Amino acid sequence: MNSYSKFSAHPSPKEALEICLLRMLTFNPLQKLSSSNESKNDDSPEKKSLKKVDAKIETSVNDIKKDEIINSNDDWITLFDSLSVSPFARNYFGSMSFHSYSEFTLTLVANEDMGEVPENIMTEFKSSLKDKFSNKIDIKIQTGSTSDSPIATTNRRNEKYQSDAENNINSDKDIQSFINKFNGKIKSDTIKPIK
Repeated sequence: MNSYSKFSAHPSPKEALEICLLRMLTFNPLQKLSSSNESKNDDSPEKKSLKKVDAKIETSVNDIKKDEIINSNDDWITLFDSLSVSPFARNYFGSMSFHSYSEFTLTLVANEDMGEVPENIMTEFKSSLKDKFSNKIDIKIQTGSTSDSPIATTNRRNEKYQSDAENNINSDKDIQSFINKFNGKIKSDTIKPIK
């Protein structure tokens, strides 16, 4: 109602309506009230049963065992690719390879020339790991060889896709006959792999 009263003062009524709709979607007190009432009702002592509590405990233990084990560099790459972090954190941690994981401590290997990870980037990366794991994960970084880092692995994979695409174009008889018929050329930088 507050937004409706300001329609006449706004220079663009369409924008005023869009802002009103965005506010309605963002600030929806009725939904918050109904969800809090449902959660209160679920906590009533009459509705609790031991079977439900046991099932919740069992699934949470299975989730911890399944999600919180990083055994290899492939697991590290899969985890890294699933994280949503800034480009800065992606560049820092994407150039590191896996060393070990035990007792909620992830040890990564970085090149000697990389330097120390800034505190704000480390905090951002730890918070993104917190979204994936139920426990707090500590990060230790040691220096060494990082040939199997997520960025290096992605670059090798992309180079292979590019090479396969170029080979497919060069070995395709129909494309080659078309090029020969019109005395044409394909610029190598225009060939892109299909994803």
